[in-house]
Amino acid sequence: MHGGMTSTLLDAAMTHCLFSQGIQALTAELTVRFMAPISLGQTLMVCAQMLGQRRGIYQLEAWLMAGQQKVARASAKFIAPAPGSLAHGN
Repeated sequence: MHGGMTSTLLDAAMTHCLFSQGIQALTAELTVRFMAPISLGQTLMVCAQMLGQRRGIYQLEAWLMAGQQKVARASAKFIAPAPGSLAHGN
């Protein structure tokens, strides 16, 4: 699988982790470590957790598992947008 798709899955998992806690934030920094090739059609499990928050900056991590093998991991910083900056039509 292309690394960009792997990165997208990890970023989306971390975003969903925030959304599930009622937090709206945007990716500010994303670091991905590719640990093993991922074959198309392979069953994956994606996980994410928030590590902490300070001054509107959220730190998260995510990982992709193929069976018992961790195939990719990511760490990221998310920032809370300014009030009203995500409104439609702007």
